[in-house]
Amino acid sequence: MTKISEDLGPLVQSLVKGMMANRSGVSVLGVPMGSDAYIKTFLADKVQRFIADFPALNKLTDFKVYLNFVRFCLAPRLHYLLRAVCPARV
Repeated sequence: MTKISEDLGPLVQSLVKGMMANRSGVSVLGVPMGSDAYIKTFLADKVQRFIADFPALNKLTDFKVYLNFVRFCLAPRLHYLLRAVCPARV
């Protein structure tokens, strides 16, 4: 690692380590930053995970609980990414 990253602490060290492992991009606070290919791959993976969570909701018998879970737990995950990623890259 570089001398600068060692001086700035563990957060910067983690970012530098992530960037060295994957030179095309890095995730900062859950937001992809880097090449267009990296961002598209990252978002596709997040959407697949999002879709994979829906079958587990079929076990819920109360429709209001189902809607609240989607509204307050699942939807904010996508909303966060859509707000944080540059629209031209989505």
